[in-house]
Amino acid sequence: MKNEMHCARRCLDALIRQNYPADLLKIIVIDDGSTDETPLILAEYAGNYPFMRVIRNAQDNAGKKAALHLGIQNSQGEILMFTDADCLPQPGWVSAMIQNFQPNTGIVVGFSPVLDPSNSYLGKVLQLDSLASGIVAAGAIGNSSAITCTGRNLAYRRVVYDQVNGFQKIAGSVSGDDDLFLQLAHKETDWKIQFALEEESIVPSYQSKSIVELFKQKRRHLSAGKYYSFQLQVGYLLFHAANLFLIFYFFMSLFLKMPITLAALFLSAKLVIDFLIFFKGNKKLHQTGNLKYLLLWEIFFLGSNMFIGPASWVGKIRWK
Repeated sequence: MKNEMHCARRCLDALIRQNYPADLLKIIVIDDGSTDETPLILAEYAGNYPFMRVIRNAQDNAGKKAALHLGIQNSQGEILMFTDADCLPQPGWVSAMIQNFQPNTGIVVGFSPVLDPSNSYLGKVLQLDSLASGIVAAGAIGNSSAITCTGRNLAYRRVVYDQVNGFQKIAGSVSGDDDLFLQLAHKETDWKIQFALEEESIVPSYQSKSIVELFKQKRRHLSAGKYYSFQLQVGYLLFHAANLFLIFYFFMSLFLKMPITLAALFLSAKLVIDFLIFFKGNKKLHQTGNLKYLLLWEIFFLGSNMFIGPASWVGKIRWK
């Protein structure tokens, strides 16, 4: 948490109300240099609940990985679970994630949809964007691969963290405590990765962001792509290039003497396939994302990856 006075109580109450045995659960909150009333709230909760511990991160702007490492250092459990201050875990979150750990399972990835309390159009699009990320994560893991996940809903064994030397090998990226860590563990260990599909395992993230805040957050997230494997980078490049080509080809056919029927057929096929994927993803991930905003998401997705993507590879990226 950092300056989360408006959502700290909501998140902490949700963690306290977990239906997992309290004697087997310890909550560690990292106060990452808050300057508002967050420390007072945390002190209140830590005083009332002996299984909660608050640790103040003395390193200013050291980034999320440093805060997570501090929390891991001060924990004793075999299974480490992570979420963020703007999230609202359900009462069965811990139990649902834990039941996915088989003897050979090292990492369990959960779904974390982004929900906008203000119910704005941007919020609707971001909800679909988080659904798209969840579909990619679940699909890749289901095919014994590892591409992405979110640190807002993630669990792994302590031994996995130790085997890959924590975040040391991915320290160059300001983000990547989730997707880069997942890829590293998949590459360097034999542990199985599981995606949790139980409804209780879902951890909604409530966010209301301005365009500027969204740009900064998206730039930070996409900056991890610099550290993806060459194969993944090429795969993403071809995917985005194909998307751009289909749309560019359609609009060019409107103004030039080109066969618009063929262009419209290709673009329609893409949109139908996307709709079917989102439709199935909604059901599989227990969501009610409004697919009437899918065209808006298509524009957002293309624009953010065309403009924010390249911007994330240059300049200095700050955590906050």
